[in-house]
Amino acid sequence: MLTGKNNFASCAEMQFYQKNSAGNLYTNIFADDLHTTLKPGITQTDIDAIASPFFKSLAQCIFNNSYNRKYRVQTYDFYPNRGR
Repeated sequence: MLTGKNNFASCAEMQFYQKNSAGNLYTNIFADDLHTTLKPGITQTDIDAIASPFFKSLAQCIFNNSYNRKYRVQTYDFYPNRGR
């Protein structure tokens, strides 16, 4: 369905991503590919051994139950702009 002016659609910004070919380096820590939960039994010692500061901090916040997941993973619906 084309809803742009004169039945054309346009895009001002677009970014493309691809899955990391190296795979998930922390499958032993995180329970899913989105890194939203830790695997059962993860301890502080496991988190301390993470080399990446980003993933270490993320795992620590999840472990402490202080990570705000409100906007981390959501599904959004498309709504065409009918005002133009």
